[in-house]
This record gives sequence, structure tokens and C-alpha cells, in this order.
Amino acid sequence: MNRNTKCRAITAALLLGSSLTMAGCGGISGFSLENLGPVALGPTGAPTPTPTPMPTPTPTPTPTPTPAATASVGPVERPTLGAAPPPPATPADKEAEDQTVTLRMVHSARTITLGANPKSTTADSATDTGGAKLVVDVPADPDADITARFSLGNAALGVDNVTLTEDPSGRFLQATLADGRIVTVGFDTVDRSTTGGGADFEWTRYGSWGIRSAANVPMNGSPVVLGFETPDAAMPTSGSATFNGFVEGSVAVADGSDIRLANLKGDATITANLGAGTLTGAAPSIMAIPLGTLPLGSPVTPGPSQQWNGLTFAGTFASGINGFVGTTGVSSAPGNSYLMLSSATGFFAGRFFGEGAEELGAVWNLYDGTAVASGVLVGRK
Repeated sequence: MNRNTKCRAITAALLLGSSLTMAGCGGISGFSLENLGPVALGPTGAPTPTPTPMPTPTPTPTPTPTPAATASVGPVERPTLGAAPPPPATPADKEAEDQTVTLRMVHSARTITLGANPKSTTADSATDTGGAKLVVDVPADPDADITARFSLGNAALGVDNVTLTEDPSGRFLQATLADGRIVTVGFDTVDRSTTGGGADFEWTRYGSWGIRSAANVPMNGSPVVLGFETPDAAMPTSGSATFNGFVEGSVAVADGSDIRLANLKGDATITANLGAGTLTGAAPSIMAIPLGTLPLGSPVTPGPSQQWNGLTFAGTFASGINGFVGTTGVSSAPGNSYLMLSSATGFFAGRFFGEGAEELGAVWNLYDGTAVASGVLVGRK
């Protein structure tokens, strides 16, 4: 990947801030006229014996079809950087030359089973614990290649320091593993709130990673936030700050033997009390865009958007220390096929980004027993 021609795709997107998104009828078996045979007659003049009645054949019963097992969605777990994350990239790393920048990811991984009966999606604790990171090598030579490498700490997935290249569409980065599985990483910087005007976040990136089988069926994945984190020493320790932004994500609903999917999007506002170490927020009006039943075909034709649940966020952090965790709840439950129950609960966790906590990014999730949702929460002062 030449630095002059691909800078927008990798370096600019990760370091400077442009986008890279990411199937006859038959009779009863064994019964036919030929099976009866001829009727034997006795000698002439002899009484005609009473023929032995032919037994009435017993029809073979039609087997009862085995019903498809009910699909399931499992509970959620708290998003995390992993048990032993690498040191953070800081604002000082953003535009430096001749360096290797490691961008650690907050994520909440899930395993997806679609090729078996029943279909299911469950939290992936091992991958959460292992963590995820993207490493960008920026050489001093302007004509040298820039490389991006992706790793998941869960060794069972076999994604360790995998070199990524742009997919043909230019929408995301990808790699094909030795067994044919396809790894993709997509991220963006655009403020998608209705008040953002399409401007870029300066320090925060959001998106997702995913793994598909060689047959292009989803297997693993997670929403992510990453970027240039505010050092602890630069964290404000007094006053409050309001971050305006948005949530994006998806909701998966168990429906008989299938799992239905919809994308989610809505504005969000988060307020941080920097002295008390509390964080509260809401995304009161989120829209769901139906995509269909997993696995999705290609191309996907989205259905009409419909009002989804409102979300609430309540979290804490240590004053002067970067990083927050909390719970996600539901503030409204409109009547439609993708809504989550008012009893739904979940988690969110994230980081402050920028020289002085100018931006924040988090991964959130939600679960109510029959549906699961997850996504990103991004905002700026």
C-alpha cells in the first residue's frame, strides 16, 4: 500500500481523521396391484374352497417433520479493553512520523451460529478478555508502504498480527486467513448526529470488527471505539461537560427458528461531572431500519424505518483517571417488531479522547431475554 496513494485509506483515517467504513406425489410405499398375485382354483367338480382373505396392508405412516429449533440470543457482558490491554495511544501520537501506533479497542464480542439448528448469538467472554488492537506502522520514507495489523487476544480465533488491506470497495480493511475465514475491520470518524453537520471527530474513531466463514457467513464480531486517549494527567477534575453525539448499532431478535436484524441510529447527549466522577445520558429517539433474517442475502434491501426504544446511560469513573463504566437501560418501548422490553438492561464502557477530554466514545449493549442490541456511543463537547 503506497503511502502517497493510500494515505486517506489508512493513515488519514486512523491518524488524521477521515472516514474508512467500514430450495411428485407418490403412493403408500410397498403397496401396488402387482403384489396381490393370481387367485389359485381347485380341481374341477371339487368344492370351491373359501379363499383365504388377503390381509389388509398397513400403510406406512408419514413421518412427522422435525420442527426447527427455536433460535436464541444470549445475555450480554460488560464491554472492555481486555484483561491486559496495551498502553493507550495519546494525542501526541496522532501526527508523528516514523512510528508504530497501537490503537486499543473497547469492544463487546459475540459469537454467531447460523449454519446449525438452532441459530444463536452469545456473548464471547474469551474474546472480550483477550482484547483487540489495531497497529499502524508509519515509516519515515514517504514512498514506503504503510501497514495496518489487527489482533484479537483470544488465541482460539487465530487472528494475531494479521496484515489488513483495503477491500475492493474501499469501505473497510480485510484479510483472508489460512482456513478461508475473512476478517474485516471498519471504522469512521464522521459525526452522524443531526446536529453534527457531517464534521469529523478529531480524536475518536468508531466502527466494528468481524469474522466470516469461507462461505461468507458471520461467525464473530463486535462494535468498537478506539482513538487517541486523554492521558490521566490531562483529565479535568472539576466542573461538568456535556457531550453531544449519537448512538449507532444493531438489534437481533429471536423469531421462531430465525433471527431478525435491524440497524439502529439516533442522537445522544451525555453529561459528565468531572469532579464527582459520574456520567449520565440519554438517546431518547432511536430509529430501527429492518435488514431481514440472518444470514443476510446480498444485496440487502432495508425496510421502512420505525421508532425504536429510547436508551439511558448511567456510569462512573475515578476523577482524574480516564475510563468509565456503567449500565444501559430503556426509557421507552414503542410497539413494533424490533422493540426491546422495558425490563431490558445492559452495560456500557468507554474512554475520553483528546488533549483535554474533548470527546468520548463507548460501546453499549442491551438484553431482554429474546432480543439483544449493541453499538457505539460517540460524542464531543
